[in-house]
Amino acid sequence: MAADARAAPVGPGNEALTLYVAQRGRVVEELGVEPGPALRTLQERLLLQDPELMVMPVLRQDG
Repeated sequence: MAADARAAPVGPGNEALTLYVAQRGRVVEELGVEPGPALRTLQERLLLQDPELMVMPVLRQDG
């Protein structure tokens, strides 16, 4: 099954996935090209809810 046909995940990656889908549509419409392999891989990882993408950075306060 193609990645585009899957249901969007719920959680931290959903906003990124929503933005990706919107921008992909715009690029395809305006430029007539599909995203390259790196962005397609990122989309797949978002759809699969790759735990490495869902890690929040820790902000450190030096004090």
